[in-house]
Amino acid sequence: MSEEKDLYVKLDVLKNKIPQPWWKYYHVSSIENFVFHLDNIKNERSRSRTSDNIENYIDIAINKAEDPSVSSPFFRATQN
Repeated sequence: MSEEKDLYVKLDVLKNKIPQPWWKYYHVSSIENFVFHLDNIKNERSRSRTSDNIENYIDIAINKAEDPSVSSPFFRATQN
């Protein structure tokens, strides 16, 4: 359960770094869905690997959101 809370906290950080229209680009809803259903994975090792992969994705997305040089097309479109 703690890993879910940690993932939700990181996901909230991502949500706060990007405007809501960009959430689709960063697959925020999909990630929320994965986290929500994480406890449905019965095998502990698989659940742990999945949690690690989700956490890695969120970290990458946060880094991308913070770096405008590699940010989404939405960011580039608003700069013109």
